[in-house]
Amino acid sequence: MFDLPITLRQNRRFSYIDVADLSDILELLIENKLKYKSYNIVPDHYVELKNLAILVRQISGKDIDIKVAQEGYGLDYYGSNKRLMQEFPEIKFTPIEQSIQNLYRYYEQNKAVLNYNQLLEDK
Repeated sequence: MFDLPITLRQNRRFSYIDVADLSDILELLIENKLKYKSYNIVPDHYVELKNLAILVRQISGKDIDIKVAQEGYGLDYYGSNKRLMQEFPEIKFTPIEQSIQNLYRYYEQNKAVLNYNQLLEDK
């Protein structure tokens, strides 16, 4: 939004889910008799942070830098959705590209309420 570089401490692999998908899946889980007590609500594939940064740069249409502080991979945070998909094979996940486009558009439309100074602080 503000032409700042995208900075990553280290590349990692995560399972990301669109919040709209999550609410639909939770509804299915609440309304049905389940075989198991626990399920991973994750899509079929994980996403690398560095690839997300590249995607954000593409969606923004800007030539912003992507900086990775430490090479290699940090801890992974992804899971298997095998149980979920066995019981609910009809579930479809929003592609990450579409989710990022929607999120970018949201921030673009709400840029005036974003705190630029907080974006400068690395937590």
